[in-house]
Amino acid sequence: MSDQALTIPLSAPVMAHGEEIDCLVLRQPTTADLIDLGQPMRLLPGNGMEDPAVEVRMNVVAHYVARLAAVPLSSVKALSLGDFGRATQAVLGFFGEDGAPADRMSSSPTASSKSPGSSKHPRATS
Repeated sequence: MSDQALTIPLSAPVMAHGEEIDCLVLRQPTTADLIDLGQPMRLLPGNGMEDPAVEVRMNVVAHYVARLAAVPLSSVKALSLGDFGRATQAVLGFFGEDGAPADRMSSSPTASSKSPGSSKHPRATS
């Protein structure tokens, strides 16, 4: 992704700082964000015949969305599932561009989140 902010239009507006917002503008995460919040996903080793799986840490992702969009966590929790899904893909995309999970996760909101050659889906946790 580029150094520019990423805008996510919302299908249903939410309240943030006493105002209704209809989009989230996510800035790029910094090293300080990573140190403070941790990785939004982790690889789970396969067991012999299975490929490793990606575990999406939804609680961590929610904190990234709040911090990167400069909105309260309560606003993130009020998002529709579809809007949160698009925000999740955006956050994961920030981490996939520079190496580690680039071959495992796509930053495209409409692309599949499956590992190439695998039928496993990422696991979501809180």
